[in-house]
Amino acid sequence: MTAKLMTGGPAGAGGTISADGLVVHLIWEGVLLVIAAVVTVAALASTRGATLTSVFDQVGYVGLVATGLAFSLRTGTPNLAVGSIATATGVLGAHLCTVDGWPLWGAMAMAVAGATVTGLIAGLLVAALSVPAWAIP
Repeated sequence: MTAKLMTGGPAGAGGTISADGLVVHLIWEGVLLVIAAVVTVAALASTRGATLTSVFDQVGYVGLVATGLAFSLRTGTPNLAVGSIATATGVLGAHLCTVDGWPLWGAMAMAVAGATVTGLIAGLLVAALSVPAWAIP
């Protein structure tokens, strides 16, 4: 017998998540964490003079894009605009830094803030208009 924890399910489908289902999800998240740790240690061990910062510098942007896509997949509404928003964020940050003379951290912070606002607006449009997320980009 399982306890009912949550209703609504992905994209309001009316499904329920049982306590057993939650345990399965938590175990899966733990497996992903272990895999990420193993890959990080392998990257540090395979490169002479590598530091944790240098590993994160190389894969940080992929993690940001993966996080945005993971959020949209977890709600059951995959958003195809994640890649284009990531590209626009990089272009905006580079433009602010090179053409407009902004400091690197300020330019990237502004670009990420713009991407956050764009994603929030897209999410609100999907929720308010009840349209598929792929139709909003």
